[in-house]
Amino acid sequence: MMIPLQPPDTSLDPLLAYDGDCRMCIRSIRSMEMLGLLKGIETQPAALVAGDDRELLDSYRRSGEMVLLDAQRKDVLTGAAAFRWLLQRRLPRGLGALLDLAPLFCVMCMGYRSVAAWRRLISPPVSAPDPTFPEPRWIARYRLIGSLVLIGLLIWLVP
Repeated sequence: MMIPLQPPDTSLDPLLAYDGDCRMCIRSIRSMEMLGLLKGIETQPAALVAGDDRELLDSYRRSGEMVLLDAQRKDVLTGAAAFRWLLQRRLPRGLGALLDLAPLFCVMCMGYRSVAAWRRLISPPVSAPDPTFPEPRWIARYRLIGSLVLIGLLIWLVP
């Protein structure tokens, strides 16, 4: 499902919800704001979203992923798809279209998933994580497999 690049006139801004207990996530959001990627988009830690937006957010949210709700709150993008939409709003049309290519988007998804899985180990949270969204079991398996692949590559590359 794609959110149109030019939002129609409404009283609500699109909402980008993120993990407010993750220092890496907070720094990423602040960097995107400084770069102008979030102009016209409301940003809020997911734990602070309330009302109907919270209900919609909870139905789509997965641990470690940002969630983008459109102005009408009908279309929702998560993770790498939300990041791609944010980039496509600011990039020239030709460069933005490249992000729709399946191989490039697949690499974006794998990179996003890797960061989402490892972020709490790289940058521990300042406060307790949101108890309504504990880390799924697959994240531990993802870290283990990633570690084994990395160790295997190091053994193979280093004589």
